[in-house]
Amino acid sequence: MSSRKLWEVLSLEEQQALFQQAKAIADTQRARPEAVRQTILELCRHYYLTVDQLAALLSRNTAGLRDRYLTPMTKEGLLRLRYPESPNRPDQAYAAVDEP
Repeated sequence: MSSRKLWEVLSLEEQQALFQQAKAIADTQRARPEAVRQTILELCRHYYLTVDQLAALLSRNTAGLRDRYLTPMTKEGLLRLRYPESPNRPDQAYAAVDEP
């Protein structure tokens, strides 16, 4: 599902809830890395979100978000890829891995 399509299928309340979850990070230019990581996990708990969606929610640039957070968190097993067989797919999305 494309980034645009996800926003289309979410209700206004769901969209507002995601932006509210991200607000503390989005409003801070220099957020603590642990806080950013925790917020990414919370945002990805119920939805696959693309780097563009996460960047919009967190007010961060996509390259920095991918390099500093998404790739390391995926390697650590905290996030899973929507398309694991195609990691460089332009519409790649991330979801939190369920805790055991």
